[in-house]
Amino acid sequence: MAKSPFCYRTLAAADSGTLQPILKHKDLQRVLGCSRTTIYRWIALAKLPSPLRHNNGRIMGWTKQQIEALLTQR
Repeated sequence: MAKSPFCYRTLAAADSGTLQPILKHKDLQRVLGCSRTTIYRWIALAKLPSPLRHNNGRIMGWTKQQIEALLTQR
């Protein structure tokens, strides 16, 4: 199986053409100060955007830009 040319921790940002860091669940837990269960609850309640996914369906995470926007709304 061929490896993807992209690092799993980065994602090409469509708007700027630059690579954006991807925050995993553990990163998000640290930033928001909440549990993994709370993150899933907030996704279900649409208080948090759904995480980005690879083509194979596995969760990658959230862009730093998404989380910064969320924090400024609070």
